Amino acid sequence: MFSKKLSNRCGTVRFRLTFMYLFLAVSLSTVAFAMFYISLGRTLAGSIDQFLAIEMEEMVTFYHRSTLEELAPWVVEEAKGEGVNRVFLQVLTTTGDVVCMSPSWSESSIDELARIPPELSIGEPIFRTITIPGRTSDIRTLYRQVSDQHVLQFCISMHETGALKKRIREHFGILLLIFTVGGGSAAWFVVNKAMSGVDRVTHTAVKIHKGDLSHRVPVGDEGQEIQQLANAFNGMLERVQSLVAELRDVTNNIAHDLRTPITRIRGIAETTLTGATTVNDYKRMAGSVIEDCDWLDGLINTMLDIAELESGSPSRTDEQVDLNTIVRNACDLFEPLAEDKDISMPVVESANAAIVNMSRQRLERVVANLLDNALKYTLEGGRVEVTVATTTSQVVMTIRDNGIGIARHELRHIARKFYRVDKSRSTRGHGLGLSLVRSIVLAHGGEISVESELGKGATFTVTLPLVHRGQTA
Repeated sequence: MFSKKLSNRCGTVRFRLTFMYLFLAVSLSTVAFAMFYISLGRTLAGSIDQFLAIEMEEMVTFYHRSTLEELAPWVVEEAKGEGVNRVFLQVLTTTGDVVCMSPSWSESSIDELARIPPELSIGEPIFRTITIPGRTSDIRTLYRQVSDQHVLQFCISMHETGALKKRIREHFGILLLIFTVGGGSAAWFVVNKAMSGVDRVTHTAVKIHKGDLSHRVPVGDEGQEIQQLANAFNGMLERVQSLVAELRDVTNNIAHDLRTPITRIRGIAETTLTGATTVNDYKRMAGSVIEDCDWLDGLINTMLDIAELESGSPSRTDEQVDLNTIVRNACDLFEPLAEDKDISMPVVESANAAIVNMSRQRLERVVANLLDNALKYTLEGGRVEVTVATTTSQVVMTIRDNGIGIARHELRHIARKFYRVDKSRSTRGHGLGLSLVRSIVLAHGGEISVESELGKGATFTVTLPLVHRGQTA
């Protein structure tokens, strides 16, 4: 059980980040100490060699100014002055025999130190670091041949240097341990602070999973990235909640729009079956059933078209179509309806070809739906104006009427599925026309906008990318 809990904790982002921060900090500290330690060792070695060189010059000077009898006591006094446990001096023959020396450290030390380097020559000093068994520290030695008969040797124990370096290593070890514990705690605190924003997102996600779509991530002060995460998550939740609400509305509308014709079909069938006595009664029933079935078929097909467009599936029937031609044909088709309501319907076509890359059938549905709406909600004697214009890169179609208009608070909702403004609820329809138009236009890289005021008509503007003839889409 304990090992499982430990494994789970080690697998957390907190633990991994803390470990990485701590590992990086300890590694950098160790590297920095190693560089300092190496530099310190070189500095100490240089100072020791400098000390040996200075002392050797003094010893050489005394050697040349005095006799061997006078040199012997000078060697002893020099060693005592520097510390007999710290330095050792001796004069050797070129064959390695001792002429005179300061108080020795040990017999083994004398034998080892008396070994003259074979490459030694007159006037050329040679430095050596000698390790003697039984001694806790190395010995730094300077040899210098001053004549054909004699070699001067000056030695210094590296005990103090070694002790200093040992103390530095010990102190670094203690500091590294303190730094590891303190740095680990600090890193854990900082990571916990940074991850608290993620905890809030997780807590909110759990709430959402339980069905509470109203819950939001509180924005903290951990940093810009966490704030952006919280804002993005909250924005996503707003969108999800909006989609869920829209889905609920769509479901309710579908149920309502399907139930009404089905109920009507069932009622007509029951009435006919229980009371009809002639063939004409059954023909009327069949006609009503076919009409309602056609209405249901149109509703379902429109919903499928919208779903296909919103899914981003590319159309295989797109072609280069002149919007001028589509508008002209559509206006000819709706002309009888306009005449019945005494509505004037002037058309202003673009002087240039208004070519767009779109399925002809879908473009016809866009124009037909907008014209149908304009004529449906324009009172008798009104006016519906259709204009097609082109710019260097766009085709712009405007359909303007002076009908009943749309209230400002409803403008942003009119393209929603099944949404119908208050004044249009008395007319039969499924509320998918403008939603289909919007989906078609957006799927082909265009834009649609509406301007309206209640009682003053409405203006729908559709903008689509212009395609030059022969241009590959």
